[in-house]
Amino acid sequence: MIEEFGEENYVRWLDDQNIAVRSMTEARRVVNTLTRSLSSQRLTVNSGKTKFLTPEKVLVHFQLDANAEIDSWDSKFKDFENVSKARRALNDLWQRISAEDNVQVGNWGKILKRMYAASTKANSDLLERRALEDLVEYPELDERIFQYFAKRNRGDALLKLFSDYCAAGENLFEGTESVFFESLLLLDPGVALAPKLRQLALQFASASALGQSGKPLGRASALLAVYWLGESGSALASIFNLEAARRLPKEVARAWIATVTALNPSLLRQLQSKLVGHPSDDVARLSSFLSGLLNGTIGKLGNYKNQRSRWPLPGKFYDARSWLTLHLASSSLHEGLRATLRRDLKSFQALVRTIPEKRIAVTINRRLGRAGHP
Repeated sequence: MIEEFGEENYVRWLDDQNIAVRSMTEARRVVNTLTRSLSSQRLTVNSGKTKFLTPEKVLVHFQLDANAEIDSWDSKFKDFENVSKARRALNDLWQRISAEDNVQVGNWGKILKRMYAASTKANSDLLERRALEDLVEYPELDERIFQYFAKRNRGDALLKLFSDYCAAGENLFEGTESVFFESLLLLDPGVALAPKLRQLALQFASASALGQSGKPLGRASALLAVYWLGESGSALASIFNLEAARRLPKEVARAWIATVTALNPSLLRQLQSKLVGHPSDDVARLSSFLSGLLNGTIGKLGNYKNQRSRWPLPGKFYDARSWLTLHLASSSLHEGLRATLRRDLKSFQALVRTIPEKRIAVTINRRLGRAGHP
């Protein structure tokens, strides 16, 4: 494409390509050249995303004015010395750009994505009332919208948003279910909210919830949320009987056996007996690994410590899967591994903030403080 149209006229971001031309005739030649070039690699041009834009339309399509306003706000309130002032400025910014004629035109979804991030940073309720509408209209924003609530610890509002979304029959995507339950892992829920979240997660995990897709990724993430939100190992072990366990998708079976074993290692054999005859080799391998981990034949773990940024908020944290791995390994009989885990736990505890983190940290500390099997 550079050879055909000049390096100065060609810009590429991953699979998005922008080519500057002087006429519509040359624009059509670009599409023809792209089509022939891609077909040689058995690829095709995405016709739905192929557009001819004049300079005036570029301004509108790429939402350049709105992006510039958000850039200015980001730059001005980078350090957030005055949150109230930043919040007021963000409200004024939104009033201006949401009143323009190019709302919902071109890259408007990307403007919304940036606004949800800015509203999270400013701890603003600016977009809460439109969140359901945006989730339906722009499902690709699901993670950003859910995190907007979760990172501000608006758990009740987050639960209502997702419940309303499912009740309206709009929950069409397995990935949306998954990122919802992943967002619950960012909450610091109180004693009244946690049981409500656990109940919903249990319903999804057992495929009995209203409006769910029933697909495995959402159910597996729901199981992780159940674990994280304080369910007991025995209650979690009982949600699938012998017949249901052997028919579980591998993703769900793996999440089930891992979370139950972390909560109560003595239940591993019970789950293994339920999963006898399960067709997935992945489930069998995980089962074997957990047995080796607990009986002390496994003395080393790979790099399981995934430290993540709380962006756009300050600070870092260890994700729930890292905690789950540490929780599982804390029941090991291998003294060398236990010594390593004690050192690891110190780095985890340094970043603890939420009630789920504190609860799991206490359990791990108690297990690792004992000699031999916990």
